[in-house]
Amino acid sequence: MLVSQDVTLACTVSKDDVQLTWKKNGKEIKPDGKKYEVVVDGTVHRLVIHDAQLDDDAEYQCCFGDDVSSCKLHVEGNPSVIYFLVFNHTIIILAVSCCDNATISLLHTFTRSVLY
Repeated sequence: MLVSQDVTLACTVSKDDVQLTWKKNGKEIKPDGKKYEVVVDGTVHRLVIHDAQLDDDAEYQCCFGDDVSSCKLHVEGNPSVIYFLVFNHTIIILAVSCCDNATISLLHTFTRSVLY
């Protein structure tokens, strides 16, 4: 799943009229209609996460009484720029992701001796 996309998590229960609680990393989610939206269609309960960001990368739980169903959501940012830097006979390759929380990731390093 990539940053800025909407994602839908679904949980199917055996009966209608069931009240579910959705949690993110064990903390209850309060649907606000903007970031989080809950859609119920009979026995299918959906949590829609709008405009997913890196901090939405988490474990999500669908809870009913003592029953819990969980899944791990992994959100990835698109590197917008790749840098190749040469420093002290070492090539450094960095990916810079420009999102709300900009990140710099070290992809790889090569020493000059490896290149010859």
